[in-house]
Amino acid sequence: MTRLVIDRHGKLWDPNGEAFYAYLDDPAPDIDLIAYAVRNLGSIDIDIRTGEAILRFRAHTVTPAALETAAKMLAQSNPPLAKITIHSETKEWEQHEFRSAADALAWMCAIPGSAPMHSVATQSRALRSIADRTLSKLDQPDDYFALLFKKWRLTNGIWPTDFAEFMFKFRLIDRSSVAQRRQDGTLVWQHMGSRITLYDTSEEGWQYRLQGRPLVDQPDHEYGRYAESCFRKALGEQTPAFDHVSAVIKTSRTSTRFSYDRLLLPWRTSNGYEIVSSLSYKTASDLVLSD
Repeated sequence: MTRLVIDRHGKLWDPNGEAFYAYLDDPAPDIDLIAYAVRNLGSIDIDIRTGEAILRFRAHTVTPAALETAAKMLAQSNPPLAKITIHSETKEWEQHEFRSAADALAWMCAIPGSAPMHSVATQSRALRSIADRTLSKLDQPDDYFALLFKKWRLTNGIWPTDFAEFMFKFRLIDRSSVAQRRQDGTLVWQHMGSRITLYDTSEEGWQYRLQGRPLVDQPDHEYGRYAESCFRKALGEQTPAFDHVSAVIKTSRTSTRFSYDRLLLPWRTSNGYEIVSSLSYKTASDLVLSD
């Protein structure tokens, strides 16, 4: 068990150490200095145990630097955290529970004043889990990830002429997106499935207007840059990417947290074009953070 205090500058302190007492200019404290630092100094009280973390902070006083340090600790925890509990005060103290660091980080990035934090958190999933998956039946999202991954591997990453038929047959077309690299290097959308609902609250039918437009050209520009970087990395490394993503999508109307698993696959066509396909399944209900 490790309990630490993250100060407003993002520095870590042992709350039972003399250096922490000196930092607060109280060598012989007769009060709860952890609670004092959280209440008055924009600090975070973080308690990390095996597979679990508990954080306490005040949303209107915590600093972006403190949140950044907490985010790194959650993301880099080994073994990965299976439960994160955040006690946060806005008008009153509230408790929020998350099943992964990615989900907790995406929620944290939407806290007022946390703009320097990235609004997307990504955690890699093991490709081996779908590469070795037995497809005796198809009833779980990982079965369909495995199905498409095996299709990619069997074709050696060569874009199959029956791709659309394959996706229709297994009802994957509306959960998928496809991008192609133009001759000038720009990645543009070729397809966006109707069950991808990132901007449904602000723009009806947005999926159908993206065709031919650059990946970065989205209502949430930060998320657009994130998506473009992931697709470009898959192409550059010619390697699949299987991830859990938790993203806060911000539009002019609302901020919403989406959590999903995603498989990116790089393809090459017979005439040299480069393509990336994405298949995704939501892992939690959408959470509206602000209206």
